[in-house]
Amino acid sequence: MVIGLGTGRASGFAIQYLGGQLRSGAIKDIIGIPTSVDSASEAAKAGVPLDQYRDSSKIDLAFDDADVIEEESLAAVIGRQKMQGGESIIQEKTILRAAGKLILIATAKQYQGVIDGSIPVLIKSINWLETAEEIDDLFLGDAEVWRRASIGYAGPLGGDFPLVTKEGHNVLDVIFTSPIQDLAEVADCLDEVVGVVEHGVISRIPKDNWSPAMELLAVALSLLLVALSLVFIFRRRNDGDAKLPPGSFGWPILGESVEFLFGKPEKFVGDRMKKYSPISSRP
Repeated sequence: MVIGLGTGRASGFAIQYLGGQLRSGAIKDIIGIPTSVDSASEAAKAGVPLDQYRDSSKIDLAFDDADVIEEESLAAVIGRQKMQGGESIIQEKTILRAAGKLILIATAKQYQGVIDGSIPVLIKSINWLETAEEIDDLFLGDAEVWRRASIGYAGPLGGDFPLVTKEGHNVLDVIFTSPIQDLAEVADCLDEVVGVVEHGVISRIPKDNWSPAMELLAVALSLLLVALSLVFIFRRRNDGDAKLPPGSFGWPILGESVEFLFGKPEKFVGDRMKKYSPISSRP
């Protein structure tokens, strides 16, 4: 089975889990395709065999951290966080699109009925200002457009040191100050702008049928992440650092047609997941 390895804290947990299962012999014949340098590094440390993505690559399953997920449509945004040198929305989305099935991971606060805030947009660095102005006109009154700086806070134009991705592109943060009515429509509009290379919206998630092995692995990954989140949140509570409501256990798991898991571990959306969910809440 070929698995796209996501980027982020929860994806790191999943990669560690895969490595442990491979070492124990519980699973075998797994190949990982990393979405970033960070996920490749995590996989190497965990002992997950790696391969590079190619146009002919067939990816059975991919998982990734999402910055925010739209409740009704399950469209998601990635790339809001500061990009490091080895991260690439292009690489990340290419692998996610190629997957037969996708698991998105987000916190309860990131699973929202109404979305606003930043959508990262990769643009060609040549004539970047014209592209930025066109996007600004496109969402006039609804969003502000800032070029992302590589160092600190540098104002709307990105200062003297704008962020340049490893592919040589600039990054715009299209910051919606009012609720986005249709995230997929925003993605379609951005796709039509000359100079836009890619953006952080994932709006069309694959829905192919799963094999029993893929489904069981997806369930195992999701339940593992819930269990890990319980430990993580519990430790943070002991440190006095958590600001979660009573009874909340953090990290909801699973995306698109596999259904969502969120809030308390015993609360699942979708009958399919309920029959695989022996987890109960604990203090």
